[in-house]
Amino acid sequence: PRYHIGESLLPGNVELFERLGVREEVEKIGMPKFGIEFVPPDLDYCSYVDFAEGWDPSKGSAWQVRRSELDELLFRNAARSGAQTHEGTKVTALDFDQAGATVRSRSDDGVEQTWRTSFVVDASGRDTMLATKFKSKQKNPDHNSTALFGHFTGARRHEGKREGNISICWFEHGWYWLIP
Repeated sequence: PRYHIGESLLPGNVELFERLGVREEVEKIGMPKFGIEFVPPDLDYCSYVDFAEGWDPSKGSAWQVRRSELDELLFRNAARSGAQTHEGTKVTALDFDQAGATVRSRSDDGVEQTWRTSFVVDASGRDTMLATKFKSKQKNPDHNSTALFGHFTGARRHEGKREGNISICWFEHGWYWLIP
C-alpha cells in the first residue's frame, strides 16, 4: 500500500477489526485514542468528547494509525483469509456479465493476466476505477475544497488519557485537525 495521510479511527471500527481477527494487530500499530477535542476559534476553552461517555460506553476507545500500515495489515489478512490478492498490479480492463466479471491486469514487470471472478473489490483508492467505469462519479458543487498536510516533531501533546486524542479546530474559512 502507498503512503496516505491518516487514519484516525473511531470506536465503531473495533468491532469490525475483531470480526476480521485483526484487533490485536491494529492495537500494536496504533496509538490509543479515547476521545476527540473540539477547538473553537473564538473561545478560550475546548470541548471534549470521551468515547466511553457516548451512546455505547463499551466502545470507549480506538486508535490513531499510519494509514499505509493499516492498509498493509488488512491486505495481508485478506490474503491469509483466502482472498486472491495481486501486488504491483494495475487493472487495465474490467467487464461484467450475468455470471460475474472478467478482469485484465498488468503487473509492474509487464506480465498481463486475465481471470474470471464473481466478486470485485475496488481498492483503487482515489482512482475510483469502478465509479469511473460506470460514470457514476459526481462532483459535489457545494464542496469545493483543498487539502494539505504537514508533519511536525516536538509538538506538545496532551498528557495522560487524552494524549492520543485528535484535535479538530475550525475557523471562519475551514477547519483542520491535529493527529498525534
